[in-house]
Amino acid sequence: MLRKISSFFSVIALLAAATSHAGETTETTLGNGLQVVIREDHRAPVVVVEVAYKVGAVDEKDGKTGLAHMLEHLMFKGSEKIPSEEFSRIVAHYGGEDNAFTTDDYTAYYQMYAADRLPLALELEADRMQHLQIKDANFEQEHRVVMEERRWRIDDQPMAVAGEHFAAIANMSSPYRRPTIGWMPDIQGLTAQDARDWYQHWYAPNNAVLLIVGDVQPAAVLAAVHRYFDAVPARAVPQHVVPREAEIPGQRQIELHLPKVEVPTLLLAFNVPGLLTAAHPQDVYALTMLAGILDEGDSSRLEQDLVRQRQIAAAVDVGYSGIARGDTLFEFSAIPAAGHSVADLRSALLGEIQRLQEQAPSVEEMKRVQAQLVASEVYSHDSVASIAADLVSFLAVGLSWKDSDAYTQRLQAVTPAEVQDVARRYLLPARMSLADIEGVQHP
Repeated sequence: MLRKISSFFSVIALLAAATSHAGETTETTLGNGLQVVIREDHRAPVVVVEVAYKVGAVDEKDGKTGLAHMLEHLMFKGSEKIPSEEFSRIVAHYGGEDNAFTTDDYTAYYQMYAADRLPLALELEADRMQHLQIKDANFEQEHRVVMEERRWRIDDQPMAVAGEHFAAIANMSSPYRRPTIGWMPDIQGLTAQDARDWYQHWYAPNNAVLLIVGDVQPAAVLAAVHRYFDAVPARAVPQHVVPREAEIPGQRQIELHLPKVEVPTLLLAFNVPGLLTAAHPQDVYALTMLAGILDEGDSSRLEQDLVRQRQIAAAVDVGYSGIARGDTLFEFSAIPAAGHSVADLRSALLGEIQRLQEQAPSVEEMKRVQAQLVASEVYSHDSVASIAADLVSFLAVGLSWKDSDAYTQRLQAVTPAEVQDVARRYLLPARMSLADIEGVQHP
């Protein structure tokens, strides 16, 4: 839960508290191109080791979607040294936890242990970076698992299906239009050789970041990193995709009637830049503040006006993150209150946007949102695992750990006029996509 911060001075106190336990950060690049970032955090005797490969669903080709996620599953299936099914058993035997996830932009693998188990984590990651074995039997097993995952996560969830349809129109010219897990016909057509090719093309040290966060000493860590990773050879890597959207994609709209949908829902999005594609990076921080003005906490505009006072919406959510490899979306999802239609809600939401375009938010409103965003950032760093997840989200798309550390300060530097300016320039009909989602209408 978000904790309320009542004054600007509390923000300063929170930042001081957040930085008081933050250790030094050490960064280096090995001779084979592996980027190594070490963040000290001595609050508890634990360590997180995370390897992020700079390849995700955006790098797939039409007809082969789902391949990045498929390879994520296979990375746990053994090597020349580690028998199939033994990777996670070894981690658990030594008291650790491990998992992985695939995004549009990158694929990440992490292990967490008591700090003295760091060499084991490094040895396991270096081994599967170079010696993964993709056997036909293992592929067939995980192929079935991934297809079942697609069924229960997407196909059996009407709002997930709606989200896929919406992404396909909202990202008109960008590969973000494809689902991260892949389209089912594409998944069905994947082969073990497709997975081997993906691994050989992309899983190289010069296309990866090794992040180590926890109760460690950098000199000792670097010595261990060199011991396990120096022998992993660099390889030529294909050119990365940078998802870009047309400057004026034009307004797009769909109506979806889906089974199992019990309440109508409105999805609305605007094409906007991320930090790596914005002509002016300050726009990204202003857009983040704009999302906060609209929907950050119980005092936000949409909660106060549409949900509580006018009671047009039963629920409203706004989402935006500029931490991406390419252009992205400024998104709304909303459910109309009883007695109101999706059209009523759409009109009300657009009215709130117009109000911000015509009049900048007040200084006090800005301070409130800045305080809440800072509080959310600080409390999200309660564990080394969450710190690692935050850092890797920046590093894996080509940003720096310094960008992560400076993020909240840059939000605090945003002015009311800058929020109004990005609302005027980006939240326009020519950049807008809409989806009206309702249940199947029976005769």
